[in-house]
Amino acid sequence: MGKRILSDHLCECGCGLYTYVLDRTSTRDRHRKGDAARFLYGHASQVRKTFNPQTARGKKKYREVYAPSHPRAGKDKRVVEHRLIAERVLGRELPEKAQVHHIDENRRNNQHNNLVICENQTYHYYLHISMRVLKAGGNPKTQSICARCKMVKNTEEFFPIRAETCRSMKKISQYCRDCDHARRKAWKQANPELARERKRGERGRRRLRLQQTAG
Repeated sequence: MGKRILSDHLCECGCGLYTYVLDRTSTRDRHRKGDAARFLYGHASQVRKTFNPQTARGKKKYREVYAPSHPRAGKDKRVVEHRLIAERVLGRELPEKAQVHHIDENRRNNQHNNLVICENQTYHYYLHISMRVLKAGGNPKTQSICARCKMVKNTEEFFPIRAETCRSMKKISQYCRDCDHARRKAWKQANPELARERKRGERGRRRLRLQQTAG
């Protein structure tokens, strides 16, 4: 290994020292040979990654509070702040399956008038779908939004799903009938052999059910 060359770039950790010129290219670290290194070796860990709460990345991160005695505290003994606020307003701990919904969909806004306590994940998912339909100009009670074409359509235009396998409270598929037919057709064209095997399997299961009912 040759002698390292100092660059005119100061280390970004704030130590006041100059970094070296990189002697190799690294696609993992996004380094190019001949460029100045951002940090000296071992100095990058001293910089704590921060984010702006007003950006999209900042809004996706929940606020956390140090609460070592809370039953849902993690290894770092921290709990999401919105759950503590909901428990304080409710006067007791939330059930294990309960979730807290943010009305404005900003995870950093934990004001008590912006939080809704959901009994489970299904109801929480239903609130998000209803808000998307409202923003698109539809009626959440009689309409839903397709996950593929992103269009608001009546619930009759979606396939019904059994309650035990459905995540949504509306008990309908996430794709409308037209998009579901197009998706199935594209899959059959891309996988003809698997489609034939699946069709033979369905015929065999149907024949077995008829024999059981006849017997």
